[in-house]
Amino acid sequence: MTNYLEDILTILEEDRQLSFLKEIKNKDSEIKEILINKFRDENTIIGEAETSKQSQDICRYEELAKLSVDVSMEEKPPQFFQSRPSLSEIVLMWRDPTITTYALDRVDSFEELDKTKLRLSKCDALSETVRFTKELESETIHKQQLEKLFSQQKEDDKPCAQTIEQLGRFDEAITEYLIEGGFYLEEEKRALELAKEHNPERVREIMEQVVERFRFYRNISQIDFYLTCANFIGKEREVKEKIRSYAKNTKHTEELCRLIPILVKQGLIKDARKGVKKIIKKERSYYLNEEIFIKKISDLYCIVGEPEKAVELLENERKKFGSSKSYIIKGKKVEILSKLAELKKDYSILDEVIPILLEERDYEGCSKIEELRGNSEKSKLYLEMHRLTQ
Repeated sequence: MTNYLEDILTILEEDRQLSFLKEIKNKDSEIKEILINKFRDENTIIGEAETSKQSQDICRYEELAKLSVDVSMEEKPPQFFQSRPSLSEIVLMWRDPTITTYALDRVDSFEELDKTKLRLSKCDALSETVRFTKELESETIHKQQLEKLFSQQKEDDKPCAQTIEQLGRFDEAITEYLIEGGFYLEEEKRALELAKEHNPERVREIMEQVVERFRFYRNISQIDFYLTCANFIGKEREVKEKIRSYAKNTKHTEELCRLIPILVKQGLIKDARKGVKKIIKKERSYYLNEEIFIKKISDLYCIVGEPEKAVELLENERKKFGSSKSYIIKGKKVEILSKLAELKKDYSILDEVIPILLEERDYEGCSKIEELRGNSEKSKLYLEMHRLTQ
């Protein structure tokens, strides 16, 4: 150790001490010991363990590998920003029966550990053992860890449906998923999948719960799932009226955008078109990016069977471009003209787009446009230009 190192460390805050020690290029054994014993620096611990293993110093290797297990379970001081590898990552890195057994023993003796230094709860630690025993294909031990995790989850009143499912107790898992669900409906989805595969008699029960629990304001992304369940249990008319009513009264245009295709599928075309008008009136003033607004509304016009309105909207936007060479206008022009060409099936419109894409060196985009226009030879040439410039 340099004669000045102890003095240097005294003038630095603890977090700076660690940074400084790690910055030293040629670390001697004494510096490494400080990093290992004082700072429990996982990179140094793992590096020295690997070195010891390569040099056949098995005692030193096992000592440090076990220390890496301990450190993976410890809370790192808040001033040390670098995250630590998880317990399962450490065990799977070593893939050594001695270290695996040590990790399992440490979790088994969890109650004896200093909780003030740990970043894991016992449930978290058991989840890690479940993960690495599965990866290591230790089937018997893996099942034992699952049973321990399940018992701990019940004791801590934590969600356990997934653990029960992994244990193969599917009917019990379905019940637990339904208990844990009720908000985003993800648990109900999983319960339904299990019921279809393992207990079809419970399918109707689950679907009834989905219909009962569904709320537009929080479950709008699950509306297709909701409709499937409603149709299965014979409540399609009731649900159709709920959708119509909600679309009419909601003030949330994002939800209404999601409902437009559903209204069309339900045959409620007039309601869907009214919804589009409502979105236009409410949202135009909020969109700083006019291009996104125009594209969004043109898509909605197409969904409700009014493509001519989408074309009119895009043509009006096209007229605004003029001969501007603004970078922003060019990007907007590509989006709008591409959409217009798609709707009108008139790909000559894209003559204006090719020069912009060439200027931006977007040869792949040029290739796609030429493919749409039926110019396969040009498309291949542009694709080759893309390949050569990557």
